[in-house]
Amino acid sequence: MEVTLDALGDSDEPSVDSGTYTSYAGPVYVNGRGSCVAWSGTIGNTSASDSGHCG
Repeated sequence: MEVTLDALGDSDEPSVDSGTYTSYAGPVYVNGRGSCVAWSGTIGNTSASDSGHCG
């Protein structure tokens, strides 16, 4: 299982938490003020992502 947050346009590395979890990964944090934030998550063979969260 893995969760990733990335404040797009900044030079910092994305915040990632991954491991062999049984219920949830995270929490993860990024400073997204004034940026768009992309997220992604994976559980087994299933993944999802979005980069439309701007603020």
